Amino acid sequence: MKRLLSLAILLILGTSFVWADTWNVLSWESLSWQNLSWEFVSGNQNVWGIFDEIIRFECPQNKYELIWPSQVLLNEQASYNIKTAQDVVFLPYNKLEYKIYSGESLIQTFTGDSFGYLFKNMGNFLLKVEIQDPNGCNYFIDRDIKVYKDILLYVWYDNDFFNLWFENVFEKKNVLFKKIFLEKGLNVTDDNFFETLSQNIYYIRNSRNIIIQWDKINFILQNFTKIVKFYNFDFSKKQIYSVTDINENFLRRVLFRYMKSIWTKEISVLKQTDFLNFITQLSTDKPLSQNSYIKTFSASLQENNSYLFISSAVDYLIYNGIPNWIIWLILTLCAATLVVSIFRQVIGLPVFSVYNPILFAMSMSILWLKFTFILFLIGFVSTFLIWLINKKIYLLHSAKVSMLVIIYFVLVIAFLTLERYFNRNLIDYSIFSNNYILFPIIFIVITADKVFGENLNLLNKWFYISLIEFLVISFIVYLVLNWPWLNYLLLSYPETIIWIIILNMIAWRFTGLQLMEYIRFYPLIKDGEEEE
Repeated sequence: MKRLLSLAILLILGTSFVWADTWNVLSWESLSWQNLSWEFVSGNQNVWGIFDEIIRFECPQNKYELIWPSQVLLNEQASYNIKTAQDVVFLPYNKLEYKIYSGESLIQTFTGDSFGYLFKNMGNFLLKVEIQDPNGCNYFIDRDIKVYKDILLYVWYDNDFFNLWFENVFEKKNVLFKKIFLEKGLNVTDDNFFETLSQNIYYIRNSRNIIIQWDKINFILQNFTKIVKFYNFDFSKKQIYSVTDINENFLRRVLFRYMKSIWTKEISVLKQTDFLNFITQLSTDKPLSQNSYIKTFSASLQENNSYLFISSAVDYLIYNGIPNWIIWLILTLCAATLVVSIFRQVIGLPVFSVYNPILFAMSMSILWLKFTFILFLIGFVSTFLIWLINKKIYLLHSAKVSMLVIIYFVLVIAFLTLERYFNRNLIDYSIFSNNYILFPIIFIVITADKVFGENLNLLNKWFYISLIEFLVISFIVYLVLNWPWLNYLLLSYPETIIWIIILNMIAWRFTGLQLMEYIRFYPLIKDGEEEE
């Protein structure tokens, strides 16, 4: 009878493992002596011994992890909780107990999912966590905790400079010098940096002073804006210091862009050469308010010079939410018109009106060069088809423009379909995520109508010369629009636009001999000089 019972248990166990492998619903961790029915095996020690030989459960190592801040601020509550390791399936636990010690003295014991404790004394503490899972496995986690009176947050590239003595000075004064290091090559859209900030959210929230030593402070402040929205807190009670050599006017407009978003009223700025003096004073608790090398930008805008109307207007617009790139694009377009004016009036190249080279250059900036020239070629084909239709059927100007736009868009759809079907990868389709991408596409057909509609004579060499001249001027305007130095200059000194206006007026009032005319009539001029 015992043998039959043992055989039945083996058969049931084997069937269970087959079903577990098939449906993936049974794991080794779900098998434990606690899950067995003692009534079923009571009085049958031989069956128990057979089962003990069949399966022996082993507790996995490092099954649980403690989520915890090891360095906390005085009189601020720190929260601790447990999570399972990434390669271990989450299971409920039978017991989860937190114990916190100061030296060898037990301060508090807590049983539950998470543990929060308000540290009212500075010094070193020990947190012990005991976990018992449903399998009867016991786990013990010990972590050291140190309580500081203040937190100084420092954001920069990885560097061993502070490992020498600055960090030790702050440590002796019970000030945590918390460093957040940035990786080179991070993009503004890089989620890794936001994840890095999120991992240090406790220190960001509880720090009183934040030092940012990076020229791309707009990148950090942009992510601070995300932190404010995601974690629902602001920087109004924090003092932010930016250590950079960026032009003061340019930096002010970068800071104004984000000060309102992160709810701070002022940001202090100092040069790289003054950083050592600054950090020394900060580590010795010397007052910083009287230092002349620290410049403070206030959200009140009272420090602006009233006679610099354009600068004051730019600061006001940026502070109230207008993106910086909109401002410098408007200012750069003014410079682009000056370039077109010089080519048209002084050099004497056909530009097909002032607007078309600028529209074409803006399209190249948004759609990139390859897609822009593809659309320009489609615009040429559309114009040529309208020219053929007009030779057979006379069309009024409005009708020709309407037909041109319709044929142009039909050909664009046909091209995108074929390009996608044959997977030629001629276009970066991510540009279509912008809802306003249609406008530069329309700019192309407007430009094509102006360039090809007025002088569509494929057998005339001057048609090709004018086309090449137009493309050259448009490409130069494109370079002007994307010239970082010019963008930097115009955003730093918006009053430069006044000089652009004056030069534009001079260019359009120029009535002398144009450069192209001088080149064209140079033989006659030379002959006239020889006769004299």
